[in-house]
Amino acid sequence: YNEHDEQDVTKKDRDEFQEFLGKLEEHERAVLEANRYFYHINLTNEGGLVMPVVLKVEYEDGEVRVMRLPAELWKRESKEVSKLLVSKKKVVSIELDPNLEIADADRTNNDWPAKPEELTFTLEKEEKKNLMQQLREEREKKEEEQD
Repeated sequence: YNEHDEQDVTKKDRDEFQEFLGKLEEHERAVLEANRYFYHINLTNEGGLVMPVVLKVEYEDGEVRVMRLPAELWKRESKEVSKLLVSKKKVVSIELDPNLEIADADRTNNDWPAKPEELTFTLEKEEKKNLMQQLREEREKKEEEQD
């Protein structure tokens, strides 16, 4: 029972995949055999400003490519759009607005994969009263209650 991994490929999975392949048309099969990487990039316009989109794409071999998508991208749908990136090389990261050119209220969601958010905090020493001070306060409270 515990040795079965639900992600293991079974004979049924293989048969269903072969059936799926058999139903593909020639142009669909060509896409599968093209040896390409497909990335579906979803963009959301939170503020409503129509602006161009700049993407910095870094590939596995170290090559970096900057893509500039025109503001017309938002013409049909002003809230959300999708961009399909087809590449011969594997993408390791995508950064939205690498040069900080667009108005963006939340830059924490501009990276794929997501980068850890850098937070700052301050340490403040809590003034803790020593035992003598605590006992004095308790005594004073009791005296006030008796009055």
